[in-house]
Amino acid sequence: MRRTARLLPAVLLLTLVGCVPSDPPVTPPPTSADPVFASDEEALAAAEEAYRAYISAVDDILASGGVDSGQLDGLVSPEVLAVQEEGFQQFRDLGWRATGSTILRNFTLQQFDGESMLVLYVCSDVSDVDVVDAEGVSQVSADRPTTTTFESSLAYDGRRFTVETDDPWEGSGVC
Repeated sequence: MRRTARLLPAVLLLTLVGCVPSDPPVTPPPTSADPVFASDEEALAAAEEAYRAYISAVDDILASGGVDSGQLDGLVSPEVLAVQEEGFQQFRDLGWRATGSTILRNFTLQQFDGESMLVLYVCSDVSDVDVVDAEGVSQVSADRPTTTTFESSLAYDGRRFTVETDDPWEGSGVC
């Protein structure tokens, strides 16, 4: 026992001063010299298409009273789906449905890492969207803001972008 106690500090000392042999350095696998997208504009266009598909699906789900959130499968992260599902549940519980469509404009690239993550700002205009109850009575407040800026992050998996976050943004200059 006493011998082990004496050896441990020596082994630790050798490790700290670098006298213990180590494995050869690991060489990372080669990466493709070709970028995923030819330009930031091309990446933004692909992300815009994915975001439009997401909002179109949300509009469809709300028009049906919050039913069939499966339309979002493959379009959003589990976290975004969970947030949206809360709203869909409220629509189902209250017997509401939406009419009209969200208008998306002013897609602005905030950041793109060149490979898999892109962050954008988007202007969401709901001026043509109404929310009605089972009797067809509007539930929209007269002072509802019609335009909201969202900051959204999208992940690229080699085939398509999916919406990972979608949060209202309080900054100015986008819409």
